[in-house]
Amino acid sequence: MRELNILASNPLRLFPRGGVVLLVALAFSGVILPSLVRQEASYSYSSSKFSATQADASAVRMRELSSLYGQRESSLEQPAVALAIRSRDFQSLTKRLEFTFNSIFTRWSSPTGPGGLPTNLDDVNVVYSYNSPKGWGINVVVTEDATASRVISVTAENESIHFRNSATGSGYEFYQLSSPGVNTPVWNIGGGFHVPSVSNPNHLCDWNHCDFAPWQGLVHDLGGGSGCGGTGCIVQTGTDSGLYCTWFGCGPNHGGYYWGWYEYPPAGPVNCFDVAPNDTIYTFIYSEGESGGSTNHYHTFLSDDSNGRACSSDNSNYDMGGSPIYGEALGERPADSLPQFATYPMWCTVNGNIAYSAGCYDLYSAGYDVGVTMVNCAYQNIQVNSVDSTNTFTQQYTTSGCT
Repeated sequence: MRELNILASNPLRLFPRGGVVLLVALAFSGVILPSLVRQEASYSYSSSKFSATQADASAVRMRELSSLYGQRESSLEQPAVALAIRSRDFQSLTKRLEFTFNSIFTRWSSPTGPGGLPTNLDDVNVVYSYNSPKGWGINVVVTEDATASRVISVTAENESIHFRNSATGSGYEFYQLSSPGVNTPVWNIGGGFHVPSVSNPNHLCDWNHCDFAPWQGLVHDLGGGSGCGGTGCIVQTGTDSGLYCTWFGCGPNHGGYYWGWYEYPPAGPVNCFDVAPNDTIYTFIYSEGESGGSTNHYHTFLSDDSNGRACSSDNSNYDMGGSPIYGEALGERPADSLPQFATYPMWCTVNGNIAYSAGCYDLYSAGYDVGVTMVNCAYQNIQVNSVDSTNTFTQQYTTSGCT
């Protein structure tokens, strides 16, 4: 394993300095997807480097759901965007700045509640973004009903500040080789984690933003590149565990700010729904290049098995400058102070169910990984443990020093 102390990954902000995030998470009766059959499937490897393993039911379900969500989003994109840009509220919020299309995302819930399959389409959301040359940005989210025939609300959210600094991330970046020295694309990464609970170390988070965000994603350049500029650099989805402590507490959701999100930088993160500490999260991120489609067509999928909610996004024109080469499984301090967090597990598989499919343990054992250590000043802030045979590793808080 090679350790990397400087990570130029994308920091994110899920609530603004001195501002309020407007997050609408409405549930409506809507379209019901056909019943899904849970089944076991083998991951076939075309490389003799890795031995075949049996995919567990959660991974199979995740791929099935994300595929169905993607089909639904593709069919809704044109009518949803057309409805959004006709909205007077949208036009009023975007008329003074140059907003561009970011993505479309859908939110889903389980008809049977927590633990059930999230097959009930709640709403459709169209996102446009403005990114200031000075590093801040705004997302305007148009929330529509499940048939994209009525605008429910238009909100401005995620006034983001982007930095490209060192010592913000910890975890692993995985890659694969089709032959010695020749990378093969990492078309997808899937897995999950438990949402870490956070606390306020020595009052560091008093009147100060503290955030820790576990996420998984795809990149073309190691670490996400040196900047996003006018093209893409990373596709990612995960959760945020944040604190901002005042006389009235440290946040409105379980004593903090716990959100699920996805992001296509340079646009800021898009909030999906509330999560809770210790919730079981499943993720899946993929490019349609895996099946011969456009390399620049990406999907993200985030499912909370503990509350029965899911969030799926679609971006059909996101150019990283090439095929995704690295699958990332990281925890990030998004340009804020690091709160104390409970040790949590994260697990992953790359190129699942296609050529060169491998669990992250296979890649780790073969040396096809870059270990990322969060270091600020002389402090190692997080201990990243090795990947075990269940494709799982843990991250353990050590200190918030110099953050």
